[in-house]
Order: sequence, then structure tokens, then C-alpha cells
Amino acid sequence: MPLQNLYSTYKFVAKSLIGRWKKAIVGLGHSKPAFEELSDRLKPEWLEEWREQEAHAVEERGKSLRIYDVTLPNGRCLNSAVIILLTENLRAHLC
Repeated sequence: MPLQNLYSTYKFVAKSLIGRWKKAIVGLGHSKPAFEELSDRLKPEWLEEWREQEAHAVEERGKSLRIYDVTLPNGRCLNSAVIILLTENLRAHLC
């Protein structure tokens, strides 16, 4: 790969990463107050239990990381619920 192409590639990647970093900082500013409000509403014993589960998940990895999954009241995880909704929406538009 010629040096000019390599430089252009690195320049593009750097700009892309800088743009993503800036968006992440803005997003953090928007989500931090909501996260803090949610944390303030939780029972202290729930937070302690979750911190213990988190420490275990960091150590064990694998299925232990499921503590980060969002579970809906019907017992489904958020990802499966989104897939079901998208599938139903797609079927409605195709039929």
C-alpha cells in the first residue's frame, strides 16, 4: 500500500474516532443525570446485591455477564423482545 493511501486511511480513522468520542461525551452528559436519578431511587440492598453480582461477573465472565441484560416483566430479555417486535412489524408490512 503506498504511503499516501496509508496516511489517508489513518487520517480517516482518526477523524472517525474523534467524532465518536465527541458524541460519546455529549451522550454521557445526557444520560448521567438520568442514571443518577435511577440509582437514587433504588433500594441500597439492591445496589449492594448488584455490585456483588458485577464483581462475580467480572471475575468469571461467560454467562455471569448476563447481569447486564435488561429483562422485561414478562421474563424476556430486551434483545429478544426487540427481535419479536421487528419481525411482527416486518410481517405486517409485507402482507
